[in-house]
Amino acid sequence: MKAASGLILALCLTIAAGDDYNRLRRYLNVDIDEVGSRVSDYLDCKKVSESCRLVPSCCGSLQCYWEHGYNPLQAGRCVTCIEGSQKCQRCSQCCAGMVCQKATVYDVDGVCGTRKAQGSECYMDNQCATRYCDISWYNMIKGSGGKCQPL
Repeated sequence: MKAASGLILALCLTIAAGDDYNRLRRYLNVDIDEVGSRVSDYLDCKKVSESCRLVPSCCGSLQCYWEHGYNPLQAGRCVTCIEGSQKCQRCSQCCAGMVCQKATVYDVDGVCGTRKAQGSECYMDNQCATRYCDISWYNMIKGSGGKCQPL
């Protein structure tokens, strides 16, 4: 299948390179300019409130937000940042002063919230106000949490 696709692509490039644009258009029965425009629209970064997936990504520092958690089969929407108590996948998605709090180290989705107080259960250093999560390698692999501790 890959060889056939490569052969078709090579044929298309050969015909196009030979300045036979109209013949190629008739052969493929498509408007190449229209296809190029659609591909460009698909790959352009998305603005606030526009639909997003992993590709294309949101423009600049905008974040792709999925209301019910990350789903590669559904589109999210571009937002400036993810508010508190909303689903997140990375800390960088959350609004200022918040981090993505996940229930276990293996979870894809968490919830944007403030850093946890000393003594709280944690899985990563950035979850703690002290910036230190005391967790053993065994507990991390097992999926059990550690405790936020002073440095």
